[in-house]
Amino acid sequence: LISARYAGYSFGQYIVLFGYAALITVAMFLFGNPVTNIKRAGFVCISQIPVVFALGTKNSLVGSLVGMGYEKLNYIHRWVGQLMFITGLFHVVGYLVKWTKSGVLPLAAKNQFWGWMAFGGLVFCAILSLPAIRRSSYTIFWHSHWIGLVIMLFAACLHVPECIPYCVAAGAIYGLDQLTRIVKSHWVTATITPVPEMKCTQISIPNLTRGWRAGQHVRVRILSAGMGPLGWAEAHPFTIASVSNSSGQGDGLTLLAKRAGDWTGKLYTLSQGTPSSEKGLGVGRNVSMIIEGPYGGPGPCIFAAFTASVIVTGGSGVTFATSAVEELIAQAEEGNAKTRSIDLVWVVQEHKNAAPLVPVFAALLARASTVHTLSLKVQIHYTRASSTAPPNVAQLVGSDLISFVAGRPDITQVVSEVVRRTAVGGTAGGVVVGVCGPLPLVEDVYKAERAVGGEMRKAAGGVEVHEEAFGW
Repeated sequence: LISARYAGYSFGQYIVLFGYAALITVAMFLFGNPVTNIKRAGFVCISQIPVVFALGTKNSLVGSLVGMGYEKLNYIHRWVGQLMFITGLFHVVGYLVKWTKSGVLPLAAKNQFWGWMAFGGLVFCAILSLPAIRRSSYTIFWHSHWIGLVIMLFAACLHVPECIPYCVAAGAIYGLDQLTRIVKSHWVTATITPVPEMKCTQISIPNLTRGWRAGQHVRVRILSAGMGPLGWAEAHPFTIASVSNSSGQGDGLTLLAKRAGDWTGKLYTLSQGTPSSEKGLGVGRNVSMIIEGPYGGPGPCIFAAFTASVIVTGGSGVTFATSAVEELIAQAEEGNAKTRSIDLVWVVQEHKNAAPLVPVFAALLARASTVHTLSLKVQIHYTRASSTAPPNVAQLVGSDLISFVAGRPDITQVVSEVVRRTAVGGTAGGVVVGVCGPLPLVEDVYKAERAVGGEMRKAAGGVEVHEEAFGW
């Protein structure tokens, strides 16, 4: 029941959201008359300033305490921000009604300049943080966020002195976060290469070879004039596609940045070799960048502790799959994994989108075949009709464990089959389903998990879902 999802949130998340809303409601109305004590709403509003900062920073103490990355707490951050707007609106409207009844509205409103500025900053943040704006133009959202917050904090301190401790606390939380981000950052030279088939840019950093887990992501800041005058100020998250090597060997850190907006579009153009101050070497192009992280990841969910793994990805979410599978194979080679089977399902629009990664899958299949206790199967689903047939990838790779399949995958059938296989096998070590991709794909995975019957679930040792998805 806790994993059941409605409108993008799980039942457990709804409990958290409504529980916090109930707490704010109690603070607003318990032992007080909201009509006569209008200040209370204002104090409740400013009391949430440190909370919204603690939940919004990348190195949150809250996240450390509960064992979650900032991206897993972001939905609470947004909710607290919305409650701040509601309580602030209640405070403002309450005084407007009071002044109107007293006949002093023009004079009283004129004397509250800093109060209006603080509320204006809050409204500015609220409007430009709407999901439609946040998803369609992240740059506008990001810049409006910090501008609105600075205005609100500065004006609130001048509005009433009681705001100062809360704003100082928020500043301390933000300062600690920035210091931690500096410590976790690396100034590197990376090679960026366009991947036209996948409409993305590959970022390769051979000098960074260790320090992360499969499924974690880093935030990338490009230091290039080709990214625009303020391009250096933006940091964007990308899931790591390669595996950390404790010995310092390996190919280094690899990322895939899908061309999905202004920033990633400029990065793709830059990788194609448009004129700039950098000089590329070979096929790729060298640029300076700051890599910050790693962040997120599976947390307490250890894939190697399960008998079977199902990894479902869509589009550029395949970076999660390649790193997770490679890490599982490496752990199996060392005898540190209970995993006996891995089923990888990748959904793309056209079969040609998958072409650049076929050699990667071939290498993973070849490596997995050397571990006699482990089996790996790869299915690539393409959802858009094409004038050309997909290549006989099994013949190219030399293995029938990889195939192209037309149409969307039946995730419920895939998960049910793996659970049945695990239950019949008698190992009962559990099944983990990892998913990274668009929200509809994530929803399909949760539906598939809930569709597993109780007896079969018990016989298999349980079914657990791990989601790697950004909800900006």
